[in-house]
Amino acid sequence: MGIVHPMNSKQAANALIVVCLLVSAAWFWWPVPPPRDTAVVRLRPAAAPLAPPMAPQLSPPDETEPAAASPPPVFDPQSDLKTAVPDLIRLATAGDFPTLLQNYMPPDALAGMSAEEKAATLQGIQAEAQSTEGQQEMIFMLTAAPTYDATGNRATYTFPGSNPTRPSLTFVRLNGRWYIE
Repeated sequence: MGIVHPMNSKQAANALIVVCLLVSAAWFWWPVPPPRDTAVVRLRPAAAPLAPPMAPQLSPPDETEPAAASPPPVFDPQSDLKTAVPDLIRLATAGDFPTLLQNYMPPDALAGMSAEEKAATLQGIQAEAQSTEGQQEMIFMLTAAPTYDATGNRATYTFPGSNPTRPSLTFVRLNGRWYIE
């Protein structure tokens, strides 16, 4: 029998590194079974269709069928005073006075105006929107609540003494839309 030499510290460190590498490799590549309480889903290939789909048969529309569905309604800011006032102010600050006049003047009043009257009204709206009093009134309308009449179809913003020529601004609801009276 031969003499067994004890392992020196350098050999022990090398052996420990080799063992750690082998354990790490085994841990990494060892297959792990799925947990027992989870279902394993196995996908099957879809069956081929039995016959190709047939083209639909076209026939003339039935006279009793209703007309095609109308497109979804478009948001109308004039339908609610809470959205009409910010929209009016947006148009005024953007300088889009023709659209402001078209949208917020009652249709019957607008139809009865001549071209000269429309031009004069546009100039008046522009001057009012660009004045200091007009800008204060717009801010006031955004922050204050109007006073409604008994029917709820007339709303008045009463300004706090800033403009003696127009102490208030009244909106009227016609056919579900708010207009300046």
